[in-house]
Amino acid sequence: MKTTKLTIALMTSLAPIACGQVDTNGRSLGGSSSVEISASDESANQLFLSDLTEASANTETPEEAASENVDESVKDDVKPDRLEQMASMLLKELDLDSSGTLSLDEFLAGPTKFAEDKAFDEDKKTKVIEKMTADFNTYAGDDKALSSDELKTLLSKVAKRVGHHRAKNHGGHHKDRVKESWNEISAKYDTDKDGKLSKDEFEAMRSDRKEGHKKIKQRGLNNYARKLGYTK
Repeated sequence: MKTTKLTIALMTSLAPIACGQVDTNGRSLGGSSSVEISASDESANQLFLSDLTEASANTETPEEAASENVDESVKDDVKPDRLEQMASMLLKELDLDSSGTLSLDEFLAGPTKFAEDKAFDEDKKTKVIEKMTADFNTYAGDDKALSSDELKTLLSKVAKRVGHHRAKNHGGHHKDRVKESWNEISAKYDTDKDGKLSKDEFEAMRSDRKEGHKKIKQRGLNNYARKLGYTK
């Protein structure tokens, strides 16, 4: 049976999403300027970013920091197309001033919102902000802003941390967790219950996330970074 497909065209100007639909298998065939995302990729990308925040709340042991042996599931997250998808998604959702790059406050809005949604205590929230601020400072360059290429580099480098988190806490259940991630997305945004996201449903998801990140930034929760002395 032919799968329904979605092309998400994210131009350098962050143009609107192209028309179409997404199911759990379909992959669109777009031009070189588009980012192609299937529902399974969208679910896996969201899971990677969630796991990154969870992993950042925990202190690595020296053995973990030195080890290259991580959960095999992380290898798919650092493929070029998936890194491109995640970088484009983060820019679309977090680049609140439409500068084409992410400031520290914008970058931290994502993990801060996740930590709030998961009701992290203050100690865990501080660890997340501390570690991800250090990531930002490592890869943002002299302009102290993350470009798309710098975001992709950051995401590829922190995959080791995610892999250790998955190996320690989730074993070999990555595919099941991706399916659970899709179920959570579709339960909230597949309003017509047809098993896929229409263009409007996908846009609603993106809009909700961006609005949530905007509120986090406006409330100044990223003062954690200032308290820790990472920014003025």
